[in-house]
Amino acid sequence: MKSKFIVFCAVLIVALFSIISHYSVSIYAQDQTQSRQYTPGEKASLLTFYTTDLLLSLESEVNATRSLLKRKWVGIGIIINLFLKPMENAVEAFGEANVFVGGTLKNSPAAKAGVMRGGAIVKINGQAFKNPEDFFNLIRGDGEPGHEVKLRVFKEGGWYGFKMKTVLFGVSPDRKSDAEALETELYNTGRDFISRIKKLTLPIIEKLESGGPLTDADISELDSELNSVLLEFDSWLKNQHEKALDFIETLSK
Repeated sequence: MKSKFIVFCAVLIVALFSIISHYSVSIYAQDQTQSRQYTPGEKASLLTFYTTDLLLSLESEVNATRSLLKRKWVGIGIIINLFLKPMENAVEAFGEANVFVGGTLKNSPAAKAGVMRGGAIVKINGQAFKNPEDFFNLIRGDGEPGHEVKLRVFKEGGWYGFKMKTVLFGVSPDRKSDAEALETELYNTGRDFISRIKKLTLPIIEKLESGGPLTDADISELDSELNSVLLEFDSWLKNQHEKALDFIETLSK
């Protein structure tokens, strides 16, 4: 569970940057005319999107940032970028997955070692990994701080090696009350955003559930309003995530 949590938290900022393009309802309003009727299959997809996929995505993004403020984990302080494709030259050389460095936590082993943003991590302690979860499992080792980690990194045509030891990350006791206040704010404001989106999508959902006709005009009317709220959500959560990261400290040496 910890490794899944770390994977989820590690990609937060990068994931937040892409939420609008990924979940924009405009993908459903890409047709030739404003009078085209949606098919039963298209309407079923829309209903799932509005009632489940979109809301769960927003809730998951909020909860991932909240988790940063409530959990402790062992690692080296790397934030990975899952939205970049594996480097072809690295894959051709090793035939393995690679993970891009999206950033590092302040004062973390990775930051102190000089791990570069944008670098592709190809091996950990000489071992390949299949996915981000494997990546963090290899870093975590036995789950105790002090586990040695050696990274093999490719960037801009060159290969680099880094060596460091894992530490325990989390919120220090003297900042716990402030972190709890931010966590509560994340929960409350996140629920407010979800309520606003439910209110916006309710008329379309009612049409979809009643089996009545649905046209591009119906979706287009909702599109701009919904995307406006999603942009506001994206900006808000990015700011809150940066605040949450500021609470994360190295709790062990």
